Amino acid sequence: MHNNLGGLIGITDQQYELLRAIDVASAEGGAKPKSIEQAYKRMTCKLIQKPNLFAQLKDLQDSGFVLKSEGLYRVNKEKIRQSLQKRKDELKITIDECDSLNRDVDKIFRTDQNKMVVQYRNFTDSLRFSAEKLKEVRFYKRPGNIPSFAYSELLGNLTGTTEHREIMRDYCQKGKLKVCYLLSLNPTRAFLKAYNALKDKDLAFREVKTCYDNLAKLTKFPNVEFRYLTTHVESITLYLSDVSNLIALPIRSSVHGLSGFIWIENKGVCDAYTTMFDSLWKNAKPITEAFAKKVAQQKLKELKVFASKHE
Repeated sequence: MHNNLGGLIGITDQQYELLRAIDVASAEGGAKPKSIEQAYKRMTCKLIQKPNLFAQLKDLQDSGFVLKSEGLYRVNKEKIRQSLQKRKDELKITIDECDSLNRDVDKIFRTDQNKMVVQYRNFTDSLRFSAEKLKEVRFYKRPGNIPSFAYSELLGNLTGTTEHREIMRDYCQKGKLKVCYLLSLNPTRAFLKAYNALKDKDLAFREVKTCYDNLAKLTKFPNVEFRYLTTHVESITLYLSDVSNLIALPIRSSVHGLSGFIWIENKGVCDAYTTMFDSLWKNAKPITEAFAKKVAQQKLKELKVFASKHE
């Protein structure tokens, strides 16, 4: 029940479980670290190490979701309500933007309007939809920074992209799909995704390094090709086949976050974007294993500077 509360207020699943454990411990006579640990174990059937327990409690205090008085912890319900209201306001803005886009689609996309299908899907639904489309199309073309195809198992699970990655690997290995990534190799978004989930800059940095290591290995993966552009191009994704052409346009909830995608099925629109992509692709530098490692060294140095400025 209400398992998505943590995501809506911006905390991890483990932190949400700790909030529930604090609430249970409070009702049983007082939420001290020991009683919280015991309640957490009963509720989740999992152990939590004391260093991690105290670190998570501190994060929850710092973010205002937990209050502490005379050695006892308690859940700050007012902070949760405020966070939910803020999230509701943000979602309303996104919905209003989608409604506005929906009304103006015919003005924005004039090519062959009678044969155009336009849908909005939220981020989670878009991942599922994309995974299914990978099984149907011949080509997947996408510009980006560091692709989710190179994420670690941990980062894939945190971002919900594991199934998408595995289907892509499977269909590429079978020769049913050709994947073309046009990459800037900028690590900022991957770093912020990892940091927002892990709340630890060192762990987030290591996740980004793993992404680069994986990418270097993937340069030899069958039917996958990476090329390098120094300038980032927005992540417009093309799904191309002999019978269907589909494009996904991202809708951002923040600079580094996606709320969903506008999906457009229309040959004319896809042809225009494919021409643009192929032109950039033609002039971009192929990413070899050696080149990926060389760029990664420089990007990781830049990332350390970026992370230090956001202490």
